[in-house]
Amino acid sequence: MVEIHFQEGFEHADVRVVVGDSVVFSKTLTTEAQLGLAGVYELDVRHVKNCRLVVDDKQLAYSFKPGCPFLGVTFASETGIMVECSAARFLYD
Repeated sequence: MVEIHFQEGFEHADVRVVVGDSVVFSKTLTTEAQLGLAGVYELDVRHVKNCRLVVDDKQLAYSFKPGCPFLGVTFASETGIMVECSAARFLYD
């Protein structure tokens, strides 16, 4: 399993997680300012070789191979999608 944490920078962003040609997660996300978190998706990666994170309203995508237990995803219009891999679960206040 990999937990994908959609963190800072999402404001009514249409986000998808795509495995192969299948959309496995699709939701409009907005970051909650006090937490710095827009949502979490748990992806079963036992038989997955490649995944894509897609932010539709900005026409941006980030491809990754499973292997990290926790992914922190941040979005910024200037830099696009940034992903942080962590061995430990992210903490939010």
